Amino acid sequence: MVANRLAKEAVLRVGEVSAVTGRRVYVAMDSDKNLSELFFDGDVLRNIAVGSYVDIKKGFLSLIGRVEGENAQEDDRSSDLAPQI
Repeated sequence: MVANRLAKEAVLRVGEVSAVTGRRVYVAMDSDKNLSELFFDGDVLRNIAVGSYVDIKKGFLSLIGRVEGENAQEDDRSSDLAPQI
C-alpha cells in the first residue's frame, strides 16, 4: 500500500521550488516533464501546463497554487558537454 502511494507520488512530481518572491513561487521543473501526457498504471494523465493547479508539499503542510506562466532556460549541464576549443 505504501509502495503504491510512493510510486504514484513519484510519477506526479513535477519539480522543486527554486525561489519564493512575495506571493509567487518559482519551480525548477524536472527534465522528464516536457511531454503533454504522462502514462501511469495504464492510464493517460494530463501533464502540468499553464492554468493547471499544483500541490506544493512541505512536511504535513500543503499549498495549492495555479500555474500562471512558464520560462525556458538553458540547462547548465549542456555547457559541460560541449567540446572545449
